[in-house]
Amino acid sequence: MNNRLFTRILAVLAFSLAALTIQAQTTAGNDTASRVSFQNNNSNGVTVSGLQSVSANNRLNAQAQLSNTTGNHRHVYYRFRWLDSQGAQLGGGSSWKPILLTGNQSQTVREAAPSANAADFRLEINVE
Repeated sequence: MNNRLFTRILAVLAFSLAALTIQAQTTAGNDTASRVSFQNNNSNGVTVSGLQSVSANNRLNAQAQLSNTTGNHRHVYYRFRWLDSQGAQLGGGSSWKPILLTGNQSQTVREAAPSANAADFRLEINVE
């Protein structure tokens, strides 16, 4: 009897977990280039990789890995701009966020969309 109850509980938990599974979409090559822009077209040795968008709880979440390919410190400012399904910008975009990348360091940046209407994003980066 206890095994049967345990099996049912396990089945319910497995079903619930499957229902809550989030889907990640890793963007590749051309998608990354179209979603990322460097202010003044100057990356100063900072690269972007691992660009992903994940939908969870009806919200789009974006993340990217920023890497400093130089031996010098880089002051990096980034922000996400959120777009609806028609490509129109939602709101004014997020504020600029600062990070310090030391020589040859990488850091992941992420942000959740401010609205469930967000269908895509752009990442803007300014490197000093």
